Amino acid sequence: MSFSELSTAQFRQKLSQTNGLLLDVRSYEEYEEKHIEGSLLIPLDELELRVEELSAYRHEPVLIYCKAGVRSFYAGSFLVESGFSNVSHLLPGILGWINDGNPVVH
Repeated sequence: MSFSELSTAQFRQKLSQTNGLLLDVRSYEEYEEKHIEGSLLIPLDELELRVEELSAYRHEPVLIYCKAGVRSFYAGSFLVESGFSNVSHLLPGILGWINDGNPVVH
């Protein structure tokens, strides 16, 4: 099982090289305000109840982000404990993503 923290550059590179899942674990309001294109929203507080929705990605890359990296860390830890084998999270979160000039959907 793999769980790694990625910088913005590493996250962007892995995102461009994979057909895995891009998971946003922020709130509905945060997602509506801005998100990374192609991401699936499952707020962290719903993840445990909705984890089976992600079962197709159990052995695929799962890239997780939140606002600053805390919720994505907890989500990634939970997914690894739940049997997901290739999980990464964006340590600076979407704030770091934006600060580095990457696009978001408004």
